[in-house]
Amino acid sequence: MSQPKKYKSCASCRKSKLKCEYDQTKPMPVICDKCELRGVECVFDEKFDEKKAITAIDERLDKIESSIGLMVSLIRQHSLESHESSSSSPNVFPSPTNSSTITSKSEDSPMTNVHGQDVLNMRRGISFLPSIKYILNSRDVDIDPKTRNFDSAFPGTATGMLSEIVPNLPDSEAAKRQKRRKLQSQVGILPGQVTQGEIEQLLNFFTVRLARYLPVLIFHQIPKLDISLQHTSPLLFSSILAVASLYDSTMINKHGLFLSQFETIVREIDPNSIQPNADPAFIYQVLKDCLGLIIAGAWLGTEFGFRMSLMASDMIGRLLPDSEIDFNLPPELRPLFCSLGIGTYIIEQRLRIIHDRPVPYMYKGADYRTKRDLYLPMFLSETIPRKDFVATKLDPTQLKATANVELCSVMMMYQQEMNQSGRLPFNELMSWNAHLNGWLAEWIGKLTAHVKLSSWKPVILSFHFAKLFLNVRVLEHHEPIPQKEVIQVFGLAKNSAMDILEMLYDDDIRRLVSVSPVFYPTIFVTAGAFLLKLLHVSASLGYQLDKTYTIRVIRDTYKTLSEKISFEESPCFSTIDKLGECLRKVELEISNPSAAIPAIKQEILTRDTYSAIPSYALPPRGNSVNGFAFQQSPQPNGAPMHQQQVQPMMATSSSNVSSPQPQQDSEKKVIANSMSPTSKTEAQQLPIQGQQHQPLQQPPLQHPLQAQAQNNDFDIWKFDMNDPYFMTDAHSNILFQSVFNSK
Repeated sequence: MSQPKKYKSCASCRKSKLKCEYDQTKPMPVICDKCELRGVECVFDEKFDEKKAITAIDERLDKIESSIGLMVSLIRQHSLESHESSSSSPNVFPSPTNSSTITSKSEDSPMTNVHGQDVLNMRRGISFLPSIKYILNSRDVDIDPKTRNFDSAFPGTATGMLSEIVPNLPDSEAAKRQKRRKLQSQVGILPGQVTQGEIEQLLNFFTVRLARYLPVLIFHQIPKLDISLQHTSPLLFSSILAVASLYDSTMINKHGLFLSQFETIVREIDPNSIQPNADPAFIYQVLKDCLGLIIAGAWLGTEFGFRMSLMASDMIGRLLPDSEIDFNLPPELRPLFCSLGIGTYIIEQRLRIIHDRPVPYMYKGADYRTKRDLYLPMFLSETIPRKDFVATKLDPTQLKATANVELCSVMMMYQQEMNQSGRLPFNELMSWNAHLNGWLAEWIGKLTAHVKLSSWKPVILSFHFAKLFLNVRVLEHHEPIPQKEVIQVFGLAKNSAMDILEMLYDDDIRRLVSVSPVFYPTIFVTAGAFLLKLLHVSASLGYQLDKTYTIRVIRDTYKTLSEKISFEESPCFSTIDKLGECLRKVELEISNPSAAIPAIKQEILTRDTYSAIPSYALPPRGNSVNGFAFQQSPQPNGAPMHQQQVQPMMATSSSNVSSPQPQQDSEKKVIANSMSPTSKTEAQQLPIQGQQHQPLQQPPLQHPLQAQAQNNDFDIWKFDMNDPYFMTDAHSNILFQSVFNSK
């Protein structure tokens, strides 16, 4: 008989996730270098083949249940014979001679009457015996009969054997397994369309491949994801299937089916029924629904996904009382509630950032989301470290959640400031950059020391995007600044963009991109779009950069993204395709700079696949699309550029990068807008706030969605209404539009 195999690493090294080094030429037992250095016991455990053991137990269970079934059938046969002859011969069975046997009185025997009360009593007694297989699959099951209804909690018990005696009892576990083996290809949640095997495949795909990329680890706080979830939480169940089918290449053809089922369930939610301090069972159900909504929001990402994230935030806010003192939840629900409160915030803010949807004033339902935001410090403080964690070590779950919350908060703060004021002075821009650098200095040590390598890399990626987002986004909303300062801003943005794209050479990040929420692929597309725009206008700006290396990195990025996200149904597919088109145009410009390259005529912005509103083209922002075009003409009488008289442009015209003009003072080169709306109404027809500079005496333009919100015309709970100003992946699409429309 072969010796049992042992792990190649000792128990101490495996627990610490360290490489176990020792002389492998020596026979066991040996002491590894790390255990010898620390003076601890070095133990090499034997491997336990769990799959083989469970298979063996299943076989034994089948034999035991078959034996019990045979015994029950014999008892049934004898009991029926006894019942038939009871009128003529009441004592069919001889009186026992051994005191250990059943009583001799036939009326006291539980089998004297098949339909009698004694049989039911026996059924109740046997039902307190949970099946071995259930106990193996439920290590933390509560087996106290005082606190659990075993008839429903343990469906696969020996009670099933009585189905041959008492009518209408469920089949035995062995019979159920036999039916599953025969009908597995025919049984499905949607009969004739989806099989049970496909459902289990998608649930496993989500658990293994996708769940880890949620910003907060939640799934250890809810039951195991299995097919029973369709009854306990239909919304969460359909959400997982809709998302998993979108990212599982073998199930992409079923995505539309699951998405339609999910949307049907979502439409049945009654937000008015959600009240603070409700019944714990009801709150638990609402929390699972919120989890399903943020899963859809994170991975679907379009306007539909954005709406799902808003609904989840709204539902969390409805469960919260006005004061933390009144926040009375059972201890078993508080960790899940706090984790979901953090998760809804991060997902919502990420989608607001990439789709350029800052929080508008007087937005209907914003009170509930604001209430959620006020509870964030409490949510973060209650993410209790695991009991098995060393007390002197920071909890990685709490670190990861806090880092993501802080980054999202910083980005939303300066996005909000830019959209409110319409400009951000250069000194404030540098202050925000210093603030982000300070954040990284504070967090880098904590993350690298206490969080797994594959877990803190996405946080660092988000940090680089925060800097890129700041230094590119601000150029849409500033007063004219000297070209020297503009070059400095471009340098910061270019460094962040290159840092982002170079991270895609890492294996962990490549795996992340293929199955992660849409926030992460969008980061790479936006960085590539910025660098392509910078290459496109570098000659006009007088900005020097290594074009060959930059093009090579962008080309590698496009190749990787195309390989990892290759299905048209993917939310980021269209922007990745535009990245390739823009790359080809810029490469042609660089290879033949003297040739006049016509503008590529194509519709850049389209509605997402879940909206019935037709596609529309983006009205251009003139020569200041993301601030890359500049004007070198002198300022008359020292007046700011935004006060100069500029010819208004129609919203459907193409934007051109203005060519350099001679001037007397080189230090007066400035960036300025060449587009000024003729009226507030015309300005509100543009999809993004703060697109044009206004004279100082005019107030900042109001976001169109804010105007709608003030009239309560837009409600996330009204599914027949859509946001006509929504733009998927707004920042990259604006950059692509400016390159495509230029000549």
